Formats: sequence, C-alpha cells, structure tokens
Amino acid sequence: MKILGRIKKSKVLTAVMTAVLIFQSACPTGLAYAAQKSGVSAYAAGQTIDQALGATKTVESVLSQHENDEYYLTTPYGNKGPHGEGGAIDTWDCWKPKGEYGSGAYMNCAGFVVAVLRACGANTSIIGNYTAKDGYNRGNETNASKWDEYCRDNNAVSYTFSSKEQMLASGILEKGDIIYMEPVDWNHSNSDCHIGFFWGGNSSEDLFWHSSSHADGIVKGYFPNSAGGNVISKITPKYPVRRKGRYLVRAVGVSVDPIFGTCEGIAVIAVGKGLI
Repeated sequence: MKILGRIKKSKVLTAVMTAVLIFQSACPTGLAYAAQKSGVSAYAAGQTIDQALGATKTVESVLSQHENDEYYLTTPYGNKGPHGEGGAIDTWDCWKPKGEYGSGAYMNCAGFVVAVLRACGANTSIIGNYTAKDGYNRGNETNASKWDEYCRDNNAVSYTFSSKEQMLASGILEKGDIIYMEPVDWNHSNSDCHIGFFWGGNSSEDLFWHSSSHADGIVKGYFPNSAGGNVISKITPKYPVRRKGRYLVRAVGVSVDPIFGTCEGIAVIAVGKGLI
C-alpha cells in the first residue's frame, strides 16, 4: 500500500526527525493494525493523491526503468537553471530530467516529483493551480508546500510518527511512497521543506530518491556541480540538520489495490501496486 501525509507546522519536536503524518484512504485492517502497533494516531479517510491526479502507472514502475541510468539520476539541482538558479517562484519550470532535456536539464525536489508523476499519467497542474483553504497559492506544482496544502485540505487519512526511525519500523512504507519533510522553524536560516520518493527494498530500509542540494549516504547518482542533483541516498532533509527537532518527516503515498481499494500514507506521497 502507499501512503500520503502531512506535517503540522506548529508541532514541536524533541528528536532529529519526528512527527511523520500519513494520509491513507480505504486501507485494509492489516495496515491500520500496523499503524496502531507503532503507536501512531489516525484520522478521517479521503481521496488519494493518485486518484485526484489521474495516474495510470505506479511510481515504482516508472522509476525502476531508470534506476541504473541517468535519465533522472545526476540531473542538476535548480529552480530555473542547472546551477541552482533561483528565480521568482511563479516562473519555476524545474521538471526537466536529464534523459529528456540533456544539457538543459534541471529539477528541484518537487520538480522531480512532478516529472515522475507526469510520467505516471498524472495531471500535476491540479496541484499547481490549487489555492489552499488557508489562501496559500505560491507558485506552481514545483513548490513542495503546495503538495502539502493540497493533501491536507483534501482529507487523506493521517498517521503521526514520533521519528524517522519509528516510520521505518512501522512496516507501512513501500517503494515509491513520497516522503515530505518540513522544518519545525521556518524562520531558521536555510529552512526549507523537501519532498522525494521512498526507495527502500523493504519498509525499513533507509533509502530516498530525490533532487536536493544536500544528501547523506549517496548510493546512486552524484551531484554534477556544487548546487546539488538527483541521487538515491539516505532519507535526508534538503539542508543539514543543525540541531535536534529541525525537521519533521512526512510520507505521502498513493496506491490502488484491486481488493482493498486505494491507500495513502506516511509523510510520503506514494503510488500503488494496483496501477499498471
């Protein structure tokens, strides 16, 4: 099953990574049991992100085709260019993987998610054009916060974990789930949210496929320049954690199961096995 989640910005943490919020819909009792067993809390069910965006393929099926090439991996990090260029948030177009755009390629963290979900058949402009219930509407779908706002507003089931370690021990994560991280203190220097895909071979393996300016324990890909790039690494915030409680981790996942229906969860946006 896949999972979709959200983190509360007001949450105060005491561990390096805590409070993972997971959204899940119409999931089997076994998954609910796993969550209860881990000591997480659950909320009301809603529509999954893959249903909302119309995906017809899974994240895992799309990314697995390119795990050993440089279609996505090693694509430079940037919002408006391959050297970390920023630019006004309303102009970001960073969904350009190396395998399609060559020397003109660049992706930020959410841009990588956009590129992959578009390859899954999803209409990501639904996120890009979305105005949150609290009025938030900065930029397009390459702003990770808009994924958070959309998922929160649309009532996915939510589970809260006290740490990244608890999330990995829960048994809920599956390859292709989307992990979203948010800083506890947005006023802290270099604070930023982050989003990417869980890529563990099992639910407890600490692997994350993402575009970032920072990554710990890189196992595939590399940073092509000092700005960063697309890699598979440990689950890592965009900026190094400077003190305990700096970042929250949330998984957001989606899956369509032919028997149990659609499931989402874990501060990770995932796409499910029931898709093609």
